[in-house]
Amino acid sequence: MRNKIDEAQSDGVVLDISGSIDSAVTAYLCVETLGSRRVMGFIMPDLRVTPEDDVADARSVASELCLETKEIDIARIHKAFTKGLEQ
Repeated sequence: MRNKIDEAQSDGVVLDISGSIDSAVTAYLCVETLGSRRVMGFIMPDLRVTPEDDVADARSVASELCLETKEIDIARIHKAFTKGLEQ
């Protein structure tokens, strides 16, 4: 992972932290490989339907790993996408 990031001449990685086990494992691996300063997490629930426990789990993972995070409610995006699928 570190080699690919260095090859890309990137300062780090950005990842989605959903509260699920796969995103938690990915976050832990990124921090283990790069350090928390080179990892930024996005928590992107649709607050209309995403269980609060999932959001709390995502926040907990980010906090435990000392990650900078941005939290964005994607309800409008999800609604527009779903509407497009119905057509």
